Amino acid sequence: MSTLNTRNDCLNLCRVNGKSTMLEILDTAGSEQFASLQDLYIRNGHGFVLVYSITSFHSLLNLEAVYQQILRYKAKFRQRSSTKVDHPSEVPPIILVGNKVDLESTFREVAKEDAENIARRWGCCGFVETSAKNGDGVMDVFRQVVLRMAQDATTKRGCGSGCEIL
Repeated sequence: MSTLNTRNDCLNLCRVNGKSTMLEILDTAGSEQFASLQDLYIRNGHGFVLVYSITSFHSLLNLEAVYQQILRYKAKFRQRSSTKVDHPSEVPPIILVGNKVDLESTFREVAKEDAENIARRWGCCGFVETSAKNGDGVMDVFRQVVLRMAQDATTKRGCGSGCEIL
């Protein structure tokens, strides 16, 4: 993955299975005060990466509201466009990510099994633990969500030559 722009939002070129995909990655952390921006991000998003810290159970619990917001907004958008959801693949790809595994030996608050159960309950297309500090698992996150978006594109709704991941 090569970064084309760096700041909280960035564009990345990602190769998965020999195909290049342009990803627009939007970091929405702290944007709760700008609800209209979150709605815009969700409306335009083709895939969602929900990240919590394994050192904070509270951070995982806070993602429930974000997850519900994604489902509500996507359902509202489907109603307006008269698109009916017939099977789980019509829910946008969502991957749950536990970050800071480099701190797990001393500070872990969220058991991996608990997070895996939440990911299953939410119907996430994947669960990965990562370390942003040393890069462990980070590429796997984007690989999984891009593969799922590609599956969705071939079955029903494509996202063109570029996709947005929130």
